[in-house]
Amino acid sequence: MRVKAYDRGSPVKEGEAQIGIVVQRNQFPPEFLGGPYTQTISENLPNNTGIYTLRGRDQDLQGELRYEVLGISPAPLYFRVNPTAGTVFTRDDLKKDRGLTYTLQVALYDSGNPEERVFTEMTIFVNRNENAPTFSQELYQRTVLENSGLGGLLLTVQATDEDERDVLRYELTDDETCAEFFYVNPDTGALHLKKLLTETSRARFEVRPP
Repeated sequence: MRVKAYDRGSPVKEGEAQIGIVVQRNQFPPEFLGGPYTQTISENLPNNTGIYTLRGRDQDLQGELRYEVLGISPAPLYFRVNPTAGTVFTRDDLKKDRGLTYTLQVALYDSGNPEERVFTEMTIFVNRNENAPTFSQELYQRTVLENSGLGGLLLTVQATDEDERDVLRYELTDDETCAEFFYVNPDTGALHLKKLLTETSRARFEVRPP
């Protein structure tokens, strides 16, 4: 188009110029790259640990790419996404839940045209109870008198588990005779005599906590 400017002098003088307007249209929607997305993580990961980076692009980007978590519950309670980098982070203690699989739905859009969005899902698998309990020693040994009284504390076994918050329980896993004469407290690991040793000729017991 043309535009003209003129003055009010005598005689009237004028000049012309051209105006060109280029309309930038949003022809291409944003897109995720590299899906489908899956990741396996440990339940012991600290809060705010990056576990994966989603990648997107927009061929006619007008603003900047933005990432946004939408669902699916309860995934948003335990995971978040950096809105500009696309990195997925843990956002809470995973041990508050017992789920093995989480589905995180994420939207991608151009901040210059936020109405046009695309969506993807990321499946997150959580490894739980990764560690077995470990006893403080391999062999617990105690010599007792055959006339020892019932209920007396013989010894205490102790185990630990690197899986935080796991509650340990103790039980005897040997022959029936051991279970007949001995009792282990399931909460403390304390081993007690529950039947008089004078009622058996057995001189040695192999009591095996699991």
